[in-house]
Amino acid sequence: MNILHVNQNDFFGGAAKIAHSLHRCYHSAGHSSWFAVSCKHVPDASIVQIPDLPPSSSKIANLLWKLRGFIKKHKGKKGMGVAISVLRALANIHAEVERREGHEDFDYPGSRKLLDLIPAKPDIIHLHNLHGNYFDLRFLPELSQKAPVFITLHDEWLLTGHCAYTLGCKHWKTGCGQCPDLTIYPSIPRDAAHFNWQRKREIYGQCRFYVATPSQWLMDEVKESILAPAIIESRVIPNGVDQSIFKSGAKLKVRNELNLPESSKIILFLLARNFKFNRFKDFKTIKDAISIIMKDKANRNIVAIGVGSSDDSRYFDPQQVKIMGFVKDEKQLAKYYQAADVYIHAAHSDNFPTTVVESLSCGTPVVATAVDGIPEQIIEGE
Repeated sequence: MNILHVNQNDFFGGAAKIAHSLHRCYHSAGHSSWFAVSCKHVPDASIVQIPDLPPSSSKIANLLWKLRGFIKKHKGKKGMGVAISVLRALANIHAEVERREGHEDFDYPGSRKLLDLIPAKPDIIHLHNLHGNYFDLRFLPELSQKAPVFITLHDEWLLTGHCAYTLGCKHWKTGCGQCPDLTIYPSIPRDAAHFNWQRKREIYGQCRFYVATPSQWLMDEVKESILAPAIIESRVIPNGVDQSIFKSGAKLKVRNELNLPESSKIILFLLARNFKFNRFKDFKTIKDAISIIMKDKANRNIVAIGVGSSDDSRYFDPQQVKIMGFVKDEKQLAKYYQAADVYIHAAHSDNFPTTVVESLSCGTPVVATAVDGIPEQIIEGE
């Protein structure tokens, strides 16, 4: 069987991690699998990059884009960097006008070349996150006629007028008019949420999909959304993790390997990219909870560890939190879960965070906020 996965990138974020894991599993099972992305980070021949093509909005834009490509070859010369930036802006001027109106930008012709990137016709096209400035949603009707299209929703964006998570707003049910918060990612400068919502509904009206969500919470929303009429079949399929990697380990041995204190109680948390400014994550609760615990003199034998960007260390008291830096290798990440006594996860909105499953798979209990799909992952008191 030939499977084509599509996501904005192949490494960063929960959707990329899940898509990449499925891609590897299909290979292991003897299937042919390819992974099409806009931003490629993993050196793998089966991961193909969606071409960066000029906007299709005008012939002038195409001409400017070609001129940009010519100048790019000479970018080492003085002043060429500025010229490239100016031409990029001019080539995208139509898209920029649309964005300033609050319209979501779908003008990415490279995504229409998906099936040309792989050597065989796919039996299944598996779409993941389609936001991130790389995919033309208007291509979906044509794509769904070429092969069965499966969509795994990792957030709410396909249902809304612009936001990836609605943070409790229910306007997506009735048309996203009078959006209460334009700043939620992906943000829009003006309130064209209803226009965007209506345009998505018209696109889906010409499509037929198979849809999966990792949580029942999100599936309940899908069934009330503009996506529902296009669905052939839907299922809740929780995200899994590789239990040959994320498994229980010898705590003392792992702590020695990581140079962590043997006798301390260790609280672990992971830092998402731009964690402090991520509207969907709850940075304040993590920081305040650790501060409260550490101020209690009876808790002197507790160590708080954050795994993520070293830049995030400036947001924490170094006397209270040890930031370990970003851990790319999954086997190394699993050791931190194995070494911890508890993993904490705070969010304002979250579909089915993989980190919670990873921790539980390592035998480490989780304390998390009871929002969206998280209560489906954790059994209270167990």
